[in-house]
Amino acid sequence: MNKIKVGLVTSALLLGTSSTMAVEDLGEITIESSTVNVLESSKTSEVSTVSFIDEQRIEEVGPKQLNEVLNQVPGVTADFQAHEEVEIHIRGVGQQEFMWEDTGVALIIDGVPVYTKSGSYRLNLSDIKSIKVIKGSASYLYGNTATAGAVIITTSRPKGSENKISLSTEFGSYKYRDHTAEVLHSGENYAVNLNMNKRTNDGYWTDSKDWSKSIGGKFTYYISDSSDVTLGIDRTKKYEQGGSVSVSGVDEAKTNPKGDPATSFIQNETKDLNKYFLKYNKDFENGGNFVATIYNYLDKYEYDSSPQDTDLNGDPMDIVPGSHNITEKKQKGLKAEYREAFGNKFAYMLGGELGDIKYTSARDTIASYLDDDNVSHYEGETSYTVDKQKLYALYSEFKYAFTGKFNTTFNIRHDIQTNGYDNLSYLYDDSTGWGTYGTELEKTYRNTSYRFGGVYNVSESNAFFANVSTGFRTPQVDKIQNNINLYDKGKIDSVGNIETQTSMSYEIGNRGKILGHDYEVTLFQIDTKDIIGYEDGTYAMSVGGSTYTTNIGDSRNRGLELSVKSDAAKQFSYNIAYTYLDSEYTKHNPIVHGRRVKTAGSYDVVGNELPRVPHHKLNIYSTYKATPQWRVISEIYAQSEYFADETNFIKMPGYAYLNLQTRYNMTVGGNHLELFAKVNNVFDTHYFRTVYYTSDKNKNGLFDDNDVSIRVDPGRMIYAGIKYSF
Repeated sequence: MNKIKVGLVTSALLLGTSSTMAVEDLGEITIESSTVNVLESSKTSEVSTVSFIDEQRIEEVGPKQLNEVLNQVPGVTADFQAHEEVEIHIRGVGQQEFMWEDTGVALIIDGVPVYTKSGSYRLNLSDIKSIKVIKGSASYLYGNTATAGAVIITTSRPKGSENKISLSTEFGSYKYRDHTAEVLHSGENYAVNLNMNKRTNDGYWTDSKDWSKSIGGKFTYYISDSSDVTLGIDRTKKYEQGGSVSVSGVDEAKTNPKGDPATSFIQNETKDLNKYFLKYNKDFENGGNFVATIYNYLDKYEYDSSPQDTDLNGDPMDIVPGSHNITEKKQKGLKAEYREAFGNKFAYMLGGELGDIKYTSARDTIASYLDDDNVSHYEGETSYTVDKQKLYALYSEFKYAFTGKFNTTFNIRHDIQTNGYDNLSYLYDDSTGWGTYGTELEKTYRNTSYRFGGVYNVSESNAFFANVSTGFRTPQVDKIQNNINLYDKGKIDSVGNIETQTSMSYEIGNRGKILGHDYEVTLFQIDTKDIIGYEDGTYAMSVGGSTYTTNIGDSRNRGLELSVKSDAAKQFSYNIAYTYLDSEYTKHNPIVHGRRVKTAGSYDVVGNELPRVPHHKLNIYSTYKATPQWRVISEIYAQSEYFADETNFIKMPGYAYLNLQTRYNMTVGGNHLELFAKVNNVFDTHYFRTVYYTSDKNKNGLFDDNDVSIRVDPGRMIYAGIKYSF
């Protein structure tokens, strides 16, 4: 079957070059798909910074959370939230926020854009086979969710001529267990793969027990030598005892890093993740290719929340949940692309996307309580909310080679996005009693985004590249409705208007090979305009400030990324990923915090650094092949200090850790057997994984490092396992 190269479309801008330079034939120009398999791209045609993590590396790392593998990508900050939930940021964009927001990073799984709410992602980690990260504004491919970039994930897929069964099991600290079975089978006209996984973990933190069970796979039927159809299915069920793993302040982080029981805001959460897609692929005699994917996702979450000490005796064992919640995320759509190349001179791609999203939340108050903002909630109150989105988009890519060494790429995309918000509540008011209230609002946004760039290949192993691209983020309709509610209550003088947040990204870099090493160095800058946020700062909802949403200001994120890879075939090999990042507010409304007593007032944060953005990040991943069968692997990660909030009052220390593992391969009965053992965080460093500010938690009238919420790393973790393939 004719298999053309598919992967991620990228674009860039190269500074001018002479048309008289010698022509060097670097092969046929290819347009790569944005919807299907993630393949490592040719260095001669890639016109922007793209990082790739292959199946072997993912298997070696064996990530318990996605950040453990994304830490190896320059420019990526993956903040651990809880269990397998990670909030991904690229180049510091949107790093000031920590919940209820879109991080500006599109998540694409098997070509399907996965809708997220609250900026965090839940995945079936056991089935991830490769990851590709595109950095810089990528709305020209993925629209509203990609103002900072995209993380493109490929799961297991059928292989045309391979028949294999793999069984693996892993045991680790805190009763961690991970059992996986994978099956690959092919026939004359079909190929199929199946992945089954069960994972359990008691967890380091109090109330952090969880488990997951998943089954998924793909079935490909070869219609002819030039066409095929693939059905993909993923069913995953999860349980998480507590949703938060944070403690209050550095003192408690040192004395009680595991946290108190029954205090997590979310408790006893069950999740049912259902993903289905059908992909059609057709190669034409003229070299063209057509790919279309239809998908239907349904994710359901059910949990208790708002823990309350209703008898006020201070005993954590008497705390009961204040609310019960059921959330459903329904997503369906279609993506289709046609691409064609004309020798080594010109190529193009035309694509379209239709999407329909419905995010439904139902909340029942099951115990009366008074929240931190002195708002009363009464047993029997209910709220039913629907966030809706309909998307229509057209996009394209054009590549043109002026010479055999110099080619350019241009992308453009137009989005028509209609966001809707419906709410129906049954509430109690002290003056009017029980009543039913409803709101409904709909807004349509039209945005055009582009990328233009090019690459100049000095030789087959050395190239200069540069690009400029745009991104956007539309206002959430529920925030607009909240502004209307504030106006109706007389808390603000005008509803106002929230403009679309935009970004402009610039890159220039060089990649090549020197002294047997592949390298890539990139200078970048992202200017974000009209940041959407709360008038009194990111944490206004938690500190008694105004929750009026508006365009609060602008930011500039710029820096340098360096990637160095030695020859993996050598006895000793290594990968180095380094990031220097400087992020600051270039414009911002004054911030007013209502419950900071001695530090209350208005704060000018222009020129301040964005919180949780360290200036320096370094990852060194090395492999020593002691024998053909035996490998020793080490990973060093380090990052510098950073501020905990946008006022830059509190600075958190940097940290570093060392991971070690060993792997031994052998042949048993003609089949492959691998034994492995790992020690993560060898020196047992209980560093602060994630830090953010919400309020004066100890209520002493001061704003200091004992008011921040901290997620403490568990320290040393030990794992061992075995994998047998036959």
